[in-house]
Amino acid sequence: MNELYSILGITRQSHWKMVKKFTKKNELKRILIQNIIGIREIHPKMGAKKIYSILNPEGIGRDVFIDTYVEGGFQVVSERNYRKTTHSLPHAKYRNLASGLSLNDINQVWTSDITYLQIGEKEFLYIVLIMDVYSRCILGYNVSSDLRAQSNIKALKMALKERKIERYEKLIHHSDRGVQYTSKAYTDLLKSYDIKISMCESVYENIHIERVNGTIKNEYLCNFRIKNLS
Repeated sequence: MNELYSILGITRQSHWKMVKKFTKKNELKRILIQNIIGIREIHPKMGAKKIYSILNPEGIGRDVFIDTYVEGGFQVVSERNYRKTTHSLPHAKYRNLASGLSLNDINQVWTSDITYLQIGEKEFLYIVLIMDVYSRCILGYNVSSDLRAQSNIKALKMALKERKIERYEKLIHHSDRGVQYTSKAYTDLLKSYDIKISMCESVYENIHIERVNGTIKNEYLCNFRIKNLS
């Protein structure tokens, strides 16, 4: 071995130092993979970045963690299936009041959106969510088999009941320009509480709730065999 060390230009001590480092690295990977498996058993569709934030492994950067995640074959393959839930009114009179706002407390901006969940070959459920942007807390929700505004109204009433604010005039309700949100019944309910109405022209102006929709639908609900609304 001494002759081999001489040929390689290393010492016995440096050789064993490298062996220990390699062993430690492999052991660390093994532990990480075990932890990932544990989380994925509970959350089968959870991605690498969220798992990293949960585990928060000491001394391991996110890039190294993601490399280990990919090597372990844990990538999530998303099923791409698009169904339109927003039928917009391009000339809706409400402008975007939420753009560029710096939030420092709850009940400054609530945002709402509709997503869908396919439960059969031609059957869909539609999920309405209302979220406080600052706290990222879901305040109201409703699930229905159609896209009528009544579902949105039920979600809004749940949010209003949940927060029970004394005065609403400083609150902004932000959404897309879908016919559910521009309907007279929905806007009248907002106005009755003096809530400011804000609407975006593009889905990219409502990204907070879009992300939550994606998480709920693609990481949780897709793991259950939902057959009907009941």
